[in-house]
Amino acid sequence: RELVVSSLVPGCSAHVNGTIRVGDEMVEAEGVKGLDYKHAREIILGRQGTGVNLSFRRGGVTFRVTLTRGNSDFVQLMSTHNALAMENENLRSQLRRQNDESQLQGKQIENAKEQVRQITQVQVELTTAISENDSLKKSLEEQNIRIQELEQRLNLAEHDSNITSRSEQQHDDAKASVDNSKLREKLSKLMQQKIDVLRETETFKAEIQSLHAKTASLEEEVRLERQLRHRDRDRDSDRDRGR
Repeated sequence: RELVVSSLVPGCSAHVNGTIRVGDEMVEAEGVKGLDYKHAREIILGRQGTGVNLSFRRGGVTFRVTLTRGNSDFVQLMSTHNALAMENENLRSQLRRQNDESQLQGKQIENAKEQVRQITQVQVELTTAISENDSLKKSLEEQNIRIQELEQRLNLAEHDSNITSRSEQQHDDAKASVDNSKLREKLSKLMQQKIDVLRETETFKAEIQSLHAKTASLEEEVRLERQLRHRDRDRDSDRDRGR
């Protein structure tokens, strides 16, 4: 005799499962086929909370379901328990995700602070370099003034040497030659110092350009970091409103 579902008790496991319909034929219970009503009932009934595997046929298609043993009140309690357990797990997962996001935001804030510190340090170095460059410029100007003074003295000495009498010229030639030689030597040293100062000035200009580039790069990283944090906060706000 065929075992056909004639009705479903509201709240029972088969009704809550939603797969079984009135008119479905039960063809197997826990792997046993060819069952009569009594044998099938013995297999299906059992300790509440345990599962039972059943196979049904509908329109030539056989399908299998696993139901929980127990009356409608027990099934309702189990369904509520499972729903609460799932909700609890979802809350735990959400809490873990929020904790991970909080840690990530903390790291992002620390990175932003470090970048700000680096920018501040670069700005200090840049200010120092500019100050040193100003000192070099001032030193260069002083050297130029000294060179001009020495050139004037040299020209004056040569002029005085030309207008002296021949008798005095013979007497002063040796002395003027020595003085001119010393002036030229001192002038040569000052010119070399000027060249060195110019070289250092060019080096500092290159360093200043490098510091400017580094500052711009760090400021861009901070700007991107702030955009990322604003986007994360907006996403969290949208998620909270969605709840």
